[in-house]
Amino acid sequence: VRSKPDGNKTVADLLSEIRTVSIEAIDNQNYPFNKLVRQLDIDSTGRNPLCDVMLAYQSYQMTDITFADEKAEVLPTTLPVSKCDMTFSVFPRKYDVVLAVEYCTDLYKEETVNKFIKAYTSILTQALNEEKLIRNISVLTNEESETILKEFNNTEYTYDIPENTTLYSLFEKA
Repeated sequence: VRSKPDGNKTVADLLSEIRTVSIEAIDNQNYPFNKLVRQLDIDSTGRNPLCDVMLAYQSYQMTDITFADEKAEVLPTTLPVSKCDMTFSVFPRKYDVVLAVEYCTDLYKEETVNKFIKAYTSILTQALNEEKLIRNISVLTNEESETILKEFNNTEYTYDIPENTTLYSLFEKA
């Protein structure tokens, strides 16, 4: 499902559009995948022919599992193959949500994916305000914004140049 997030739309407007497009996509879910790939004449050697990134929202609620007095927890797993370059799986639970990420290790390092998850979480937190305009949602966390604006952008430098020196004379000396 493809959406067009325009900066002037609110989060609610974008979600409404995504809902409409998703419902229309469900009407075509039984179309044979291989036939679609052939008709579109897509080169599918080594990668998913239709998408690089996938989001899978599991509609069933993930429940806590307990054995006697011991509670089971979700642990990270390593899979030998990734279906897409990156797949996000969302599992709702009673009081929170579990986000699982599967990614192609030939393309991404774990550190990069962790940064991506941090940014994604920040975006989702901001999107909880449905009246917020898309253009006002920042990909950067507050910490990253501070680093870029205050540290990387700190261009103050004191030059040891005598007064009344012209730019031209500085170039002559160089």
